[in-house]
Amino acid sequence: MVVSKSIIESVRALRPLSPSAAQLLQVMNNPNHSLREVVQIAQRDAVITAHILRVANSAAFARRSEVSTVEKALPVLGERTVVGIALGICTAHLFNAPLEGYAGEKGELWRHCLRCAIAAREISPFAAAPVAPELAFTGGILHDLGKAVISSYLANERDKIVEGYDGGQFSDYLSAEQAALGTNHAEVGGALGVHWNLPAALVQVMLHHHHPHNAGEQARALVYIVHLGDFIAMMGGSGTGTDTMSYAIDQSYSAYVKISKRELERVMIRTGDEFEQMTSATLNAQEGSV
Repeated sequence: MVVSKSIIESVRALRPLSPSAAQLLQVMNNPNHSLREVVQIAQRDAVITAHILRVANSAAFARRSEVSTVEKALPVLGERTVVGIALGICTAHLFNAPLEGYAGEKGELWRHCLRCAIAAREISPFAAAPVAPELAFTGGILHDLGKAVISSYLANERDKIVEGYDGGQFSDYLSAEQAALGTNHAEVGGALGVHWNLPAALVQVMLHHHHPHNAGEQARALVYIVHLGDFIAMMGGSGTGTDTMSYAIDQSYSAYVKISKRELERVMIRTGDEFEQMTSATLNAQEGSV
């Protein structure tokens, strides 16, 4: 389809991640990385450093003494927040744009992805195969970025898609996008991950987070974790507009994530608590970068 070709061209036209953000992602993909590596990368980028210090000294992370260096900020914020800040800065043009094609407001995509990231990190200890919490968090941040790319293409099709989904014409919203555009936000997200030269496991998350059984075996546990985190985010009140709760949970997750319903409820509560603490600080840092 002509539309899908135009969308892929839009992906290729997007500016790449900054070298610092790309390096942080590569480091976080290594379970044996050191805190010093994270500090060194962040310190080399003045914009990232400024925003990290801004967040560390914000009301959400109130301290008795001022945080003046990245090294001092890291224990206050944690690695996941530092990486989230870096990604938010580098992708603010995507995260901050209103999702017109989903009737989503400015900042809604960021809030959804942040809540998903926190949930994914909380779920990661329950994985049948080891998954680093930081990698799960980063996967949650990135999983839905394809929506930012295709949103404008969906704008004129939105009412038709919603009507078709509500009328049972499509099995889920992803199928509705596919019918309208010849592609969907997951495929476009995967293409974006390749364009940015992201680690293969994160590309798998972006491509398969709605159908994790299609992910490669090595990344499948991670993708199932983000899949569950995505639903926790939506159930917690952080959706992205018209497609919220318009997908099905892959029930085979239990083969990859050994978590009970009661434990999932506890994850949802912990996620909500941390989300409230982190939202204002990371969103303000991101908005300041636009």
